[in-house]
Amino acid sequence: MLCMSCCMQAQNLPDVQRQSSPLVLQAQGSFYVGGESEQQTREELGGICPEGHVTVNQMYVRYMVPQSVASNASFVLIHGMHLTGKCWETTPDGRMGWDEYLVCNGCPVYVVDQVGIGRSGFNQKKHNAAKYGKASATEQSAFSRKTDENSWMNFRFGTKDGKAVDEAKFPVDYLAEFAKQNVPHITSLPKPDANYLCLSELAHKVGNAILVSHSQSGAFPIETALRSNKGIKAIVMLEPGGTGDYYTAQQISQLTDIPILVIFGDNLKNDTGMRGHVWQNCYEGWSRFVKRVNDAGGKATMIHLPDMGIRGNSHMMMEDTNSHQIADIVLDWCKNNEIIANTKKGTTMNIQEIADRIALKDLVDTFSNLADTKEIDEQVKLFTEDAEVTSYQGEKQTSHLKGRKELAERFKDFLDQFSIVYHINGQQTVHINADKATGIAYAQVVLVSEKDGKKTMLTQGVRYNDEYERQNGKWLISKRTSHFMWSKVE
Repeated sequence: MLCMSCCMQAQNLPDVQRQSSPLVLQAQGSFYVGGESEQQTREELGGICPEGHVTVNQMYVRYMVPQSVASNASFVLIHGMHLTGKCWETTPDGRMGWDEYLVCNGCPVYVVDQVGIGRSGFNQKKHNAAKYGKASATEQSAFSRKTDENSWMNFRFGTKDGKAVDEAKFPVDYLAEFAKQNVPHITSLPKPDANYLCLSELAHKVGNAILVSHSQSGAFPIETALRSNKGIKAIVMLEPGGTGDYYTAQQISQLTDIPILVIFGDNLKNDTGMRGHVWQNCYEGWSRFVKRVNDAGGKATMIHLPDMGIRGNSHMMMEDTNSHQIADIVLDWCKNNEIIANTKKGTTMNIQEIADRIALKDLVDTFSNLADTKEIDEQVKLFTEDAEVTSYQGEKQTSHLKGRKELAERFKDFLDQFSIVYHINGQQTVHINADKATGIAYAQVVLVSEKDGKKTMLTQGVRYNDEYERQNGKWLISKRTSHFMWSKVE
């Protein structure tokens, strides 16, 4: 039996912080993609607050953009089961993770937490409904965990008798640090899987995205591409779970325009402590998938590291002691297949455009959030001093406002009529030209008023035709035309 308390070393903070050279960025931050607003009861909310709307199934994204961009493509790193985006950051023994290493190679990087994991949200209502007797316990999703002992065998760090594999690349002296990465994993998400929807939105935002998956998330890039390949430049799968045999010929044909790389490590036939030779079966299944894609005219590559003379790699190859060597294999494949090209003049502007698109989305969302909380003074600061706002109900103009003062007065008068204001923002498209931009955004607005103890809910569908200006480095709304396209009173 493996003793997890022996031969364990703690991860020292100086080891984590030490780098050979400074990490210089032009941008870093985080944001959310996906999610949908849902009305829930007090019981579904956990009994703390009255019924209302919450956002569920949103995905957290952390990004870094290097100061000197050497790639016209960005990496999106997706973790596997029982893990979080942490697995792409520092290794258990404190070495630089893939996210920083790729940034040091001039590539923008986006790291996600799967829906329901880490800093991403999920829908808790069935769990709470079951607690309060409003739903059957069988309707709840399960939360699975992996034991330290099973990680040792299933991730092929070592054998059942506690011995490390020959030429082991995983830093087995730091198993205790790796064990801390193990978190509960929610299963049986509603269909369609919210992860696919979120990744599709992220690929659209980023553009030229190289989706990199691992283990349980292996097929996520495939499923995302089958829904929409917009923004997806390439797919890289590190030891994906499953086999890929279930894809139809039609689905295979949809993947032929996207270069695909699949990588498997060593000791695939080792006992995993689970049923059968799990990873050997996965390797054989995805080998068949690669062949089918190529037979259909696609460009897919299967790499078995021992065939390259690289031995001892575990299932956690992004944390193995030769993790940068594996990352270099991915980078070389990208360059050889012209997925990553050296930037030319103007490529940095593409990265700036990504940042601008994120900022403009945040601008529109912040406007809605401040309307919901009736923070009028802050809301009007999102507009230029001489901004114009014109509203239409159908084809009839209902108002025309100019300047922050007039906006503040009319916004306040309007919002004071309602006890609850709630915006649900939808899609947004923008066209950017230096410090000016135009955009179209959609929203659903819920307005609740009370009279004589009776509540009335007005729901409206609105399309915003916007013009934006960048002033002192900050995007503002200079002109907005609001088209209220439909209304519903309840």
